[in-house]
Parts: sequence; structure tokens; C-alpha cells
Amino acid sequence: MYLSGMSISQVAKETGVSKSTARRKLKPLGILRTFADGTRLAASQGRLSANKGVKRAPMTDEQKRKISVAKMGVGKGTSKKPGGWIEYTMGPNKGRSVHVIAMEGVIGRRLYANESVHHINKIRDDNRIENLQLMTRSAHSKLHALENSPRRKRCKKGRYI
Repeated sequence: MYLSGMSISQVAKETGVSKSTARRKLKPLGILRTFADGTRLAASQGRLSANKGVKRAPMTDEQKRKISVAKMGVGKGTSKKPGGWIEYTMGPNKGRSVHVIAMEGVIGRRLYANESVHHINKIRDDNRIENLQLMTRSAHSKLHALENSPRRKRCKKGRYI
């Protein structure tokens, strides 16, 4: 059936087996067609989609604008993440934390790679400016390490576990 021009899908349907089973049985025989050969055969038999290979007309600026507006969506524009931080879900700061954007507004620039924003009262969704502190990443890590050290357990050799 396959050699007479049927596809693996057609052979599988005709014999009542899955496509993977039909292919597994045909592969050792060395008669499988390449993807290109299969596509040419399907095209010659009229089994390809009418739109296959047809390019669409380019989008107009109006169509692009409508898509852009639709992607902006509706909603409150923020989301509380599992870690407790609030993140923007819409607009130019989509995917960025609210406390970082607030600090950038205060300092008048984007944060450098070695900077982070610390919540002074440790409440991660309290993004008031008076609760935020700009720190270097190393100082921020050191601060939290010192806060966590009394709770950390040590082994008999004195190492943290």
C-alpha cells in the first residue's frame, strides 16, 4: 500500500494500526520516503492544504496598531508572585517588579547590574518609598546572611548545613 503511493497515515488508517506502528514496520524495509518526497507526492495527489506555501499580504499599520491595543489587555496591571513581590503584567514595565520601578523613579535612572532594592520592613509587597533601600547586591546578600545566621544549623565541625 505504501509503495503504491499511500501515506503512512493512510496505511495506518487502512490497516487499523497507529501511525507510529506503521512507520516502525516500514522503516526496517528501507522504503520510507523523505519528507520532501512525501510532500511532493501529496501535492501531486491533491492532498495538501490550499494555503500551503502561500504568503500573506503584509500587515497595514492600522492592523498592527489594533493587534498592539488588543495585546495590552484589560485588568489591574499587577500580579503578586509566589515569592511575595508584586510585578507589572501590562504596559512598558511588563515583567518588572514594582519596587524596582519605584526606586528607579526616585534615583532617576535604571538600576545597575550590581544594585538591588531591599524592603526594610521585610514585607515584600510594601512598596512605599520609605520602605525601600537601594543597596549593592553584595551588601544586600551580606545583610540577609547576617539576619539568617542565628537560624542556620551547624554540623559537628562547625560548618553550615
